[in-house]
Amino acid sequence: ADPAEQYAVMHGTRISLHIPMGFTLATDFAGLLREDMHAFVLASELAAPVQAVLGGMTKESWAAEGIELLRSDEVQVAGTTGTLFQTSEGEAGDKVRKWVLVFGNDESTAMLTAGVPAESEAAVGKILEQCLLNARWDLNLKLDPYMGVGFSLRESDIFEVRGRRDAGVLLARKEAPAEMSPDEPILVVYSDTRPAVLPLPAMAKESLGADGQFVDFANFSERALAVH
Repeated sequence: ADPAEQYAVMHGTRISLHIPMGFTLATDFAGLLREDMHAFVLASELAAPVQAVLGGMTKESWAAEGIELLRSDEVQVAGTTGTLFQTSEGEAGDKVRKWVLVFGNDESTAMLTAGVPAESEAAVGKILEQCLLNARWDLNLKLDPYMGVGFSLRESDIFEVRGRRDAGVLLARKEAPAEMSPDEPILVVYSDTRPAVLPLPAMAKESLGADGQFVDFANFSERALAVH
C-alpha cells in the first residue's frame, strides 16, 4: 500500500490513525512517535459522554494544570463534530505545543493528543494536526481491553474495565454511572517497562494527570501489594 494511505488501529481503542512519514507505532502506549523530533500522538477512549468530558475542559481548568489554552475550534472528524484544543505548556525555552482533539457520543469519548517541542512545531505541527483530523473511529470494532498492555486481570464481581490509560486500564464499579462523582472509587492498573520508575508517588500522579481527566486529587495512603 502507498505509505501515504497507511492507517493502523491504536491498540486498546477503536481509533485508527494515519501514519505520517517518519512516524512509527509506539510500543509503550497507544499512539505514534517520531523520535528525532520528540513528537508524539496519543490515542485513548473514555467510557463517558463526550459532553461531560468537554464540560471539564475549560480555560480555567487548563490553567490550573499550568497549561495555556491558545484556542479551541469545532472541527469535523470521523464523521462527527469534534473540538480541537491547541495548548502550550512548560517554561520559556522548554515549551511544548499540544493539540487535543475530543469527539464522541453519549456513551464514549475519543481523545487524541499530539505534542512536540515548540522549536520543532514549524516542521511537524501541521502534520500532527492533520493526523488528528484524519482519525477514524469504528464503533463496531470489538475490543480486547488488555491488548498490548502485557497483562490481564481476572474478572471481578465488583469492578469492570471502563477505559484505557497509557499502557493500562481504568476500572470502576459495575454499578457506577457513566459520569462518576469524585467519591466514586476507581482502579488504574498499568505496566511500565522502564528499568527505573521511582519515585512511585510521582509516577502515579503523572500518569493520572496525563490527559486532564483527573484533577485536584491527592494521595491519602499507600501500601505495597503482592501481585501473583
